Amino acid sequence: MGDRFRGKVALVTGEDHDLIKEISTLFASEGAAIVANCSHSEWVERMVSEINAVDGVAKVGHFDLTSMADAESLLNFTVDSFGKVDVFVSGIEIRDGGSVLDSVPEKWDEIIRPVMKNVFATTKYVSAHMRTQNSGQIVNIIRDKKIHHDISVTNSIITEAIIGFTRTTALDMEKYGVGCNAVISDHARNAALVSAYICSNLVTPGISSIFRVDEQEVSLYSVPAIERGIYSSDIFSVDELNYLVPKYLFDGEELS
Repeated sequence: MGDRFRGKVALVTGEDHDLIKEISTLFASEGAAIVANCSHSEWVERMVSEINAVDGVAKVGHFDLTSMADAESLLNFTVDSFGKVDVFVSGIEIRDGGSVLDSVPEKWDEIIRPVMKNVFATTKYVSAHMRTQNSGQIVNIIRDKKIHHDISVTNSIITEAIIGFTRTTALDMEKYGVGCNAVISDHARNAALVSAYICSNLVTPGISSIFRVDEQEVSLYSVPAIERGIYSSDIFSVDELNYLVPKYLFDGEELS
């Protein structure tokens, strides 16, 4: 066992078994005390038992994270068990909801609502706790199993929502010394390794990095930024936009 996270407490949540196991066992092997929360109670209890059997320290959380009350109870359970939360890793698995033409409202509610509520509810209470201790790292891992195939509309919505939520959380928590970053990956082991790197090295409050992690590659997304603009001292007219937009926004010429 290593000691990269000796004395640290890691809260790990999610429904993807491979991802949650890789994260929990890796952080535990580096000395962190683990609280793992998953709705598959028998599976997560078995995983935690395996960690404890090899001299790790881990406990199971049995909380429904689509409930605000349960999300708060999970935080309280973690703090009561180990005194604090240094790391929060949320594993987000996206189910395929089909193309925009094939999707139906019921499917959106079934897939999108629980995922977003889970991430929001837990982050709300964990970030409030980290604010009081003026430290912490939050990592949102989006388990993208369809990287090299057609992307469903639910995949796109959840991915973009989580990225936006991650960036905003990073800005909100900047003054408290808490980092918030995201990983998009189709490879559970590498996603766990990059998460460990983030939590032990990447302490840049207010700046959110978005990593793309595949089997043999780690990439960094650029943060959206304004490339060029057009300006007016008054309200634009349609004729002005018809002239200015193609000329200065798409061709990249300087506006004098």
